[in-house]
Amino acid sequence: MSIRPAWGPALHLYQLPGAKLELIEYKTEQKRIQAGNTDTGIYRHIALRVDDIKEVEARCEKAGYGFNLKPTAIEQLGGMVVMLIVDPNGVEIEIIQD
Repeated sequence: MSIRPAWGPALHLYQLPGAKLELIEYKTEQKRIQAGNTDTGIYRHIALRVDDIKEVEARCEKAGYGFNLKPTAIEQLGGMVVMLIVDPNGVEIEIIQD
């Protein structure tokens, strides 16, 4: 399944055995980074699936993490609930609950 909103990157979703793969297609050229084995903070996004997103939200709030998006149902993804938190290095982490 592909989602191509006019306002942002296209999402390509694939169901694999035991996992879902989400590929992001950016519409504008992105800066390329040359990374070494010990460089930190160079990945932009990681996603994790959880059973109870509200529990994860409470734990993240208690730990003092920032939020780019509180738990929100995304209709284009079949009502999947998504939350975006920011780790201490500034990396966005997507938390998903089906």
